[in-house]
Amino acid sequence: MRNRFMALWLCSLVAVCFSAGCGGELNPQSRKMLMGCYASYNRGDDSEAVRSCDEFLRDHSQGDRAAEAVLIRGLARYRQGDESSAKKDTQKVLTSTNHPALQANAMFILAEVALSRDDDELAESLYRDCLDIAPRDSDSAKQSHYRLGVLLQRLGQFLPADIQFEHLRLRFPSSELSDRAEGLVGAKAWTLQVGMFETPVGADGRITALAKLGIIARRQAILYKKKLAYAVWVGRENRFALAEVTLEKIKHLFPEAIITVDRVMEK
Repeated sequence: MRNRFMALWLCSLVAVCFSAGCGGELNPQSRKMLMGCYASYNRGDDSEAVRSCDEFLRDHSQGDRAAEAVLIRGLARYRQGDESSAKKDTQKVLTSTNHPALQANAMFILAEVALSRDDDELAESLYRDCLDIAPRDSDSAKQSHYRLGVLLQRLGQFLPADIQFEHLRLRFPSSELSDRAEGLVGAKAWTLQVGMFETPVGADGRITALAKLGIIARRQAILYKKKLAYAVWVGRENRFALAEVTLEKIKHLFPEAIITVDRVMEK
């Protein structure tokens, strides 16, 4: 299970229908109930969110508002770790409403479930489907561009990944994810960083120590916090999974080692 892929998007959910013109007006009491579902989810009380959604759905079993509650329940269940129930809820959303915002959010969570189960092909397809139907300025579109870019990059598809990151930066220039994407654009490979030093001498000392262990390393000048630094890199892999194998071999010697992108063209 790839829990490291858990989207930040799951941590907060806005009322997609109240701001996007979903059909089916609610009376004040029902509206308060549905907003209570959002409130429970957004404060991290997933058990209460599920209970509140179940209560709302007892009186509202059809239409966009019902689909909205089912989506919230599915998201809460996913965050609880109940992927099977979450998948059923999100699939129900896709068959019970034609509202693009709700369908896109459901598509996104299905992509997350697929990704957590290491089904990269299905996840890629679902992220693309989400982008096809998501409102242009929606959070699901923003997240799907980023997540699809990260997935493609980890699979070694660096140019297609850059295209997703550039779409994200153009459409959501002031977002946190846009800033993250800027740090990922231009990758050519994956490498292990086993140290960063202020001077070339410090980096060369680490390279010498690695050589005594039979590990070939290289020095790379990089910008870090707007200052010149010297990183020590080990290995160069096309796929993230292969870099993980190398990390497993050396992390007991260098617990500070991390996997990072290599933007240097191979000679």
